[in-house]
Amino acid sequence: MTTTSQRAGLPPRLVEARTLVYTELQRADTKATSMLTVAPLAVAAAALAVDTDDVTLPGVSVVGLWLAGLAMVAAVVLLLDVIRPRLGRQSRPGTWVHAARHGASTLLDETATADIIAADVTALARSAIRKHRRLAVAVWLVIVAVVTLAASLAIAAAH
Repeated sequence: MTTTSQRAGLPPRLVEARTLVYTELQRADTKATSMLTVAPLAVAAAALAVDTDDVTLPGVSVVGLWLAGLAMVAAVVLLLDVIRPRLGRQSRPGTWVHAARHGASTLLDETATADIIAADVTALARSAIRKHRRLAVAVWLVIVAVVTLAASLAIAAAH
């Protein structure tokens, strides 16, 4: 059984690469969305743990809480950047973005060669790599924020 892509003359490796890159883009977006629901919980936990009306915090704890908050904000900004749509101004014939802008007939145009589709897959792959790199940095920022938060609260509790 042949797929539509194989009948259109696309090499099987290109079809596989396109499927893989779309999967990776989806994975990055899913991870970022999941982290966006969890990351603010650390900030909320800190706010609940420290009632500043009843507690005088040592300076180190205040600095630590600020650093944890800044790291969490940076992580959230990166996560939002991961899930932000990027459609670009120009599109290549034979791609879904081009079809959305110029009509469905462009998908059937013979100028949409395997080379053009391969270039589109390459651009999507670069986007997936960027998303995963930003996601990795955001994970480290959340780790730093949680550790800094825990240390700051421990210092405050011992004070």
